Amino acid sequence: MEVMKVWPRTDAEEQSLDRSIVEVCARLQSAYRSLIRATPGDKRRPVDLARTLSVSTKLAWQVYRVAHATDPLKEVANAPRRAAQERFLAAAARRGAPEARVSEVREAAHELNQLVKRHAGSRTEFETMISSITEGGTEQVDLIQKRAAFKAQAHILGVQARVHLSCSIYRRSASFPDRLDLVGIRGHIGMRRFRKEARWIVSQTRVVTFDGTTRRPVASESLDPTVDSAHGLSLLPAFCSQPLPTIRRVPSRMEHMTNIEICGDGIGNASSATCLVGDIFRGACPVYRDEQSRKNASVVRVRMPCEMLIHDVLIHRPTIPFDKPTVSVFSDLRDVDNDLESRECDRLSIQESVLYLGKGLEVIASPEIPRYAEMIEYAMNRFGWDPTEFDVYRCEIAYPVVPSSAVVHFDLPSRLGQST
Repeated sequence: MEVMKVWPRTDAEEQSLDRSIVEVCARLQSAYRSLIRATPGDKRRPVDLARTLSVSTKLAWQVYRVAHATDPLKEVANAPRRAAQERFLAAAARRGAPEARVSEVREAAHELNQLVKRHAGSRTEFETMISSITEGGTEQVDLIQKRAAFKAQAHILGVQARVHLSCSIYRRSASFPDRLDLVGIRGHIGMRRFRKEARWIVSQTRVVTFDGTTRRPVASESLDPTVDSAHGLSLLPAFCSQPLPTIRRVPSRMEHMTNIEICGDGIGNASSATCLVGDIFRGACPVYRDEQSRKNASVVRVRMPCEMLIHDVLIHRPTIPFDKPTVSVFSDLRDVDNDLESRECDRLSIQESVLYLGKGLEVIASPEIPRYAEMIEYAMNRFGWDPTEFDVYRCEIAYPVVPSSAVVHFDLPSRLGQST
């Protein structure tokens, strides 16, 4: 029997392959970008592109991210497969895109498919190859692993949710001029239990300084004034499913931490519930940096397996001098507090980002969250705030790691004349 010997590629061959991958991905990005620019209509944001071409938001997002990525290698996993690609190209052609631009995309996609076939055999294997030559890997490879972890944890823990929502709304406080009022809305949409004994913390609230200590305890009040928050249950009944399962407050060893636990009798679809809470924290956060606070951070502690985490931050731009936020995701396996600068060893390499959606209620609506814009409008009306004055930033994480903390943070500016 003849034995086939497979020799490892030389350095020159590795470099040649790396160049080929980079060049093909760059051509695909350039082709999609040129096609979008040449297509008549509003294409400023993915939602606009979806509306202009009458395609799904998901498909528009895929193409938009490939076309506008800083590094096309990191987004090649989002390139639509052939059937989806043809739907997009047909929609662009109907809208008036030049045939030459459509052909460029088709040719670049064919080059990518040939490269995959020649060197990897499948797109999944090709994406793994790309992760080895791209700093931080690729989102698609991460997504595959996170989805598998979600399924395993939901089975083992006996509980899961469709969406974990966290929304923080910041505005300069009228009562404390150098501090911010914070409205926090959080909870889970589409929770289900698969084991009768399963109970879970669905909300945790704690306001701390940058180094993790509570030097200035902040009192909270219910966003819904008809709800008694004396026991830590600041429910938003109008936006929760009915009837709600049993909800109770449970003690925490962490100072000034409020834990809200949910339990019930049903399992499977019969246990499906949406539980949302809303709190007001007046003068919760500083506007300017000081000895204890150098950043403003909105932290979501992920403890329940969920399909999607939507972490929104709304900033009242006329009164708050913050720059665009960034996001960091930390593993909580060591159970340490949220001191950002000392947690580098816990930072996950998973690539997540914060997107600027625009201003007002129209941009905040999400198909994943029923009546979301109505909920935010309710919160704004509570104070007489104008939604069109708030910048909306969103961090959307598919299958967030359990346990982890997703931290959307801003650098605090120095007060005029203050040394940094």
